[in-house]
Amino acid sequence: EYDGIVIVRIDAPLYFANAEYTREKLSKYEELAALRSTIPIRFVIIDLSPVSHIDSAGLTCIEELTQTYKAKGLTLILCNPSRPVMDKFVLGG
Repeated sequence: EYDGIVIVRIDAPLYFANAEYTREKLSKYEELAALRSTIPIRFVIIDLSPVSHIDSAGLTCIEELTQTYKAKGLTLILCNPSRPVMDKFVLGG
């Protein structure tokens, strides 16, 4: 745990069946971190290394999270995406 930072790892493909669940879990982690932190949350870091696949619902989830966090003044950082996931990010814009 680090004050002002939420660090999360997604341990499954990010696709239509779990995109909403992922969004809800991230929201809960953010709320919990905000309660424990002595300073305001500024960064949300998502480790994507275990994510082997992402579909359009997963891309939409990431896009919506980016917009939501930006509106809250938070920075979303995506780290360690696999090559296929990175390719989807590039193709998806």
